[in-house]
Amino acid sequence: MKVTASCVQSLHIPVKFFCEDYRIVLKTFYISIPVNKGGADSIIGAIHTSHILWINILQIMSDSPNVMTVRFKDVLSKIKSQYTPHLLDIGGCS
Repeated sequence: MKVTASCVQSLHIPVKFFCEDYRIVLKTFYISIPVNKGGADSIIGAIHTSHILWINILQIMSDSPNVMTVRFKDVLSKIKSQYTPHLLDIGGCS
């Protein structure tokens, strides 16, 4: 019997927002979208699929290993230059 494993890359999107009713910031899971590759075009396509407006995106983070650093920086620079010049870089796992 042959057993194969497949690894599906996904973009997981949590959201944080300010709740006017309770006057607090809430964080919740929004959506998980399969992406073909971890490149800029796949991630940008996944964000388009999520229906989140680019103007509402403040930061993009990654939990990728160090070997993915160059690819992630390419993703960020493409998104920042074409969609969200206001992106924050406040660190994180990326």
